Amino acid sequence: FQTFSLSSRNMSSKSKHGGQIVKFSSGKHKFEVIAKPNTVLSYRDGKLGFVNVLMVDQVFVNSVRGDIANPSDLKDVFGTDDIMKCCEEIVKNGQVQYTAQERKQFVDDKTNEIVYFINKNYVDPKTKLPHPADRIGQCMKDCHIRVDPSKDTRRQAEDAVKKMRGKIMFAKAVALRATLTIKHAYVGNVTNLIHKVANVVHENWTADGCVYTLELSKADMNTLTVALAKPTNGDYDMTFLDEQEHAIGGDAKLNDDDSSAKHKKKKKGKESKKKKSDVSTTVQAEAAAPPHSSGDKKHKKKKKGGGQQ
Repeated sequence: FQTFSLSSRNMSSKSKHGGQIVKFSSGKHKFEVIAKPNTVLSYRDGKLGFVNVLMVDQVFVNSVRGDIANPSDLKDVFGTDDIMKCCEEIVKNGQVQYTAQERKQFVDDKTNEIVYFINKNYVDPKTKLPHPADRIGQCMKDCHIRVDPSKDTRRQAEDAVKKMRGKIMFAKAVALRATLTIKHAYVGNVTNLIHKVANVVHENWTADGCVYTLELSKADMNTLTVALAKPTNGDYDMTFLDEQEHAIGGDAKLNDDDSSAKHKKKKKGKESKKKKSDVSTTVQAEAAAPPHSSGDKKHKKKKKGGGQQ
């Protein structure tokens, strides 16, 4: 191996050069590149150009010792010995050795997800209202609850609730259960959205698309329906389920019909009220009219009598 010599300012060990090592393995071959801190994830998210990622434009087999990769090995694995192309492939697909700042950010993000899950799925049994997010987060700290950014949010949230029950009382919020059918054309655009808003219990792929079985609160249901409107153009089916997994209340179209029926009923009610109002107005008008005088009555009676003679 060739040895790459770094200046004292950029020593090859991670602790001294201050960079972020990205490792890539393929069979017996192992490669490493040195990236600038906190740039790899930004590059993968499309927020940073590749020219701003590398601290050293070189591929190593051991960045600590400064051992440079053999060009023939690079060509065997990447199909080219172009250093920059190989570096980009490693940055794209390699295993990142995260910095302390990035690990902290991952933990903070996962903690926020857990707090959000608890806030949406549990309530105070006395008030029947969700505990504020700040109260939940503070209680997690007080109970020294460890958060693992690589583990499932729901499972960690449920474990956290068990540990916090001594300080905060929790009751399971009443959740809505429904099936949501999304056509194949829209699945790719809404899958992450659905998983973010609702608890996906099951996914069933059919010839038409994907049928998601969901659990979510009423507030999240409203959020989901609004969020799905644009990417699907409203072209999806949602059916609510009871405890026995039987459909109740029909799908979105049935709900629209119900709404229409209520609208018609309301309109009919307005017409009925209008008729009553007209009758009332007529009665009031008659009551307000001046009564006929006794002289008028006698005159009419006399005229009638005269006609008979």
